[in-house]
Amino acid sequence: MMNCILFDMDGVLMDSEPVYLKRLQRHMAHHGEDYTTERLRQYVGKPSLSIARTLIEIHNLSMTPEEFLAEEVDLYGHFYLDSTELALFVGAAEFLNLIRARGMKTALVTSTSSKSVLAALARFQVVPCFDAIVCRDMVRNPKPSPEPYQMAAGFLQAEAGDCIVVEDSPVGIAAGKAAGMTVVAMKASEIRQDTGSADIEAEDYHQLRVL
Repeated sequence: MMNCILFDMDGVLMDSEPVYLKRLQRHMAHHGEDYTTERLRQYVGKPSLSIARTLIEIHNLSMTPEEFLAEEVDLYGHFYLDSTELALFVGAAEFLNLIRARGMKTALVTSTSSKSVLAALARFQVVPCFDAIVCRDMVRNPKPSPEPYQMAAGFLQAEAGDCIVVEDSPVGIAAGKAAGMTVVAMKASEIRQDTGSADIEAEDYHQLRVL
């Protein structure tokens, strides 16, 4: 019986990716590089440390990835705490409360670091909505490996067949499918990714409620 729902965070709970691309665009302009948000879309869904490493190599910046990310915080504040454009998707909090009221188990499974995840969830007051949280720094093999979703299922004491995964990216969908779980693609983000490999697609949380 499917009684567990496992959510990705960025692009699923909140439309953070377009906000982050604008921030990254400003950061690269600080280094004299003119990027369009379209050009930066290739980095959607990738860990920030990986993005920093790539951009440093491309532009031969004399800093480490960690220094690049620290500079970003110094310039613009903490992304998940200070970005005024960041918000949960319409209906996301209501959906979480609804499924919890129905006795379903929930987990957050994300490639974002624990520190940032807890900052975001606390900001939007949804920490109590999750029975388990799996972040990038908790696994050896991040998505598209099935390990993050397998770990979450273990925390919930659930089998793969009990779990529905809600994802927005090809990498996340691949991870959920590799874990043997049913995958629903959330299409609410401004950035539309290829989600054709998912089992089901939902345009927003209203549609997710009636699937």
